[in-house]
Amino acid sequence: MLPMVHLKGPDENVEFRFKDLVVRHGARMRRQCGEPRDRFGARAPLRLGVACGVLSFALLAVAHARMWQFYAAGVLIGAGYGLSFAALGNLVVDTAGPADIGVAGGVNTIARTVGGAVGAQIAVAVLDAAGPAKAATTPGFPAESGYTSAFAVFALVACGALGASWAIPEKRHRVSSGGHQGRLRIPTD
Repeated sequence: MLPMVHLKGPDENVEFRFKDLVVRHGARMRRQCGEPRDRFGARAPLRLGVACGVLSFALLAVAHARMWQFYAAGVLIGAGYGLSFAALGNLVVDTAGPADIGVAGGVNTIARTVGGAVGAQIAVAVLDAAGPAKAATTPGFPAESGYTSAFAVFALVACGALGASWAIPEKRHRVSSGGHQGRLRIPTD
């Protein structure tokens, strides 16, 4: 339930009802954002997000000398995370039974957290294995080959995730064609 929050505007006679704004905009977004999922399923954005991750890490493995290369990789990985994490949440809800959605969502969150921690440790191990940088201007930093290796390892891991995404069973979210059943109707006045 969304709480009703009344905020006074600059003119004390004007009230903003936060709940109405959130629900109306959420309903409008559902119409726009739900249609691709209804048409293509939740696996397509997952695959697209993981492919963005593969491209991002592959780009950094071969080109990391200029800032624009990091910016381009950052845009790709940001899009990849956004698509992948949202799609994973949808896939978890689609595959779990109604009584198990909370548990499945919790396991999804824990798996992402543990995966991030393990990934960070792998990156540190790969960087450390490369040894220290040879240049006198960067004492205490890993060698560039360590960064190249770490990005290549993560590109390969992302390729594995992309391959694993094809094993996810197809289950499309269907919207009934009979009227507005299952849809939230919000007045837009």
